Amino acid sequence: EIRNLLADAEANRAYFMAECMGRSAGWLAYGAAIAGEASLVVSVEDITGKYETSEETINEKSGLKEIRRVMDLDQVVNRIVATMRVREEAEGKEFGVIVLAEGLAEYLPYSHIEGVPRDEHGHIAISKLNLSRMFAEMVSREYLRKFYAVCRLFFGDLLPNLQVSWVKLGLDTAVEMLRWGVNDFGGTLYEENITRTAGGRHGDHLSVAEIRAAITRAGRQPVRRDTQYRLYETAEPEFARAVA
Repeated sequence: EIRNLLADAEANRAYFMAECMGRSAGWLAYGAAIAGEASLVVSVEDITGKYETSEETINEKSGLKEIRRVMDLDQVVNRIVATMRVREEAEGKEFGVIVLAEGLAEYLPYSHIEGVPRDEHGHIAISKLNLSRMFAEMVSREYLRKFYAVCRLFFGDLLPNLQVSWVKLGLDTAVEMLRWGVNDFGGTLYEENITRTAGGRHGDHLSVAEIRAAITRAGRQPVRRDTQYRLYETAEPEFARAVA
């Protein structure tokens, strides 16, 4: 199955996150990754050194404070992104499969597993989590941070305007990219179909008021421009006032 995913990834110039069963038996994830020629595998045995940290939590049964060993998500995500960039820049491969051992769920910080039920042995109900989607979103966000920051630094005045697509990335991620070199939030859109047909789930319309609020939340000043980035000197059109 991993080899099939790898073929699909190459055809679409994409990355897939594959969650491997086995809980704490991380060697199963390694075996599957090696057999399937995955690009990278992250297992429970890897949560050591700089990839681990600790947090203080309250035991739900005893009510007492306890120190819990967890993974350093920033470090793990950065490791995955670093692998992707090396494959792209050094090997010319803009695709791959990242295998994640499902047992990593036990090492997630409490904020990511709060409210998730446990079985009679105290194990997290992994079926109630979507570990691969969770990591896919975090990896995408970190990759985009680096991508836009590098574009801003490298291209400079050659490309003074960088646009982010809130309909593809979601409102929160788009807002964050405004802090990493992006200065064009895009438009309101109306009945967008391409992304939605491809599986997008972030909506197809934002009002002018919603866009302004999002830009302001990022600490930026919202300004209306035309398609050539010229400032609008006139009042807003009727449609803009109607949807605001």
